[in-house]
Amino acid sequence: MSHARCVFSFALELPVGHRCRAHAHACSEIVINVSSGGVLHQDGRRFRYEPRTAFVYQPGSMHWIENECAGRQICVGVVGAGAELLTPGVRPCDDELMTLAAMAYETAESNSEFKHARLDFLAGLIVLRLRELAPFDPDLTLSRAERAKAIIDASLDQKLDLDALARSVYLSPRYLRELFQKKFGQSPLHYLIRSRVERSKLLLETTEDTVQAIASECGFASSFYFSRMFKKLEGCSPTDYRERRLRAALKKAPGYSARER
Repeated sequence: MSHARCVFSFALELPVGHRCRAHAHACSEIVINVSSGGVLHQDGRRFRYEPRTAFVYQPGSMHWIENECAGRQICVGVVGAGAELLTPGVRPCDDELMTLAAMAYETAESNSEFKHARLDFLAGLIVLRLRELAPFDPDLTLSRAERAKAIIDASLDQKLDLDALARSVYLSPRYLRELFQKKFGQSPLHYLIRSRVERSKLLLETTEDTVQAIASECGFASSFYFSRMFKKLEGCSPTDYRERRLRAALKKAPGYSARER
């Protein structure tokens, strides 16, 4: 587990009716909701929140709130300490979390020469306390890699943005690459290209579609890019591959003889 690094720490005094714009962060964010209440909107889901609750946002997760009860929120951005393992959403706070959040805010407002070191330490304690309150299955992050793989498998004929893919499983692109590599032995991009090429091979063997049409059916931006990736992985062009498979099929056909070559 890596050491925690506090990216930001500040407090918000929210009035009734406050509505922030939809936004996302490049780090994990933990919001300790001290005394306000309302509705959290996160990646198309709605969560009601009350005083003494915590919100968790993972990198790239779009979120915004509609505040119905005036009060304070303390926001802490953090990288490391297993913050990426926290499940997004709203959860109850205990006294320890409330105290740690107050200490993080007070430290952020101070002029101590140890300010940044203290903030890193406190951010790590906040993450660890949240993990203690909501025990985490160590295989859950790997299941996120499996979910990403399932999305890729269902999107071979569509344009797929890998940053958006990472956001959809609540991970940063870098961390998704690490998990995917650990789980499947290759990066998401390599898996995507390999899967598209494998699908194209089936179409080359079983249809009379043009190379350009097959490139489009398999999600490649152009037939040139398709041919380049195909040759890189298979050692021949799509046209050569089709011809080789056709000759191989003819050899197996009943009545084939050497004179028919």
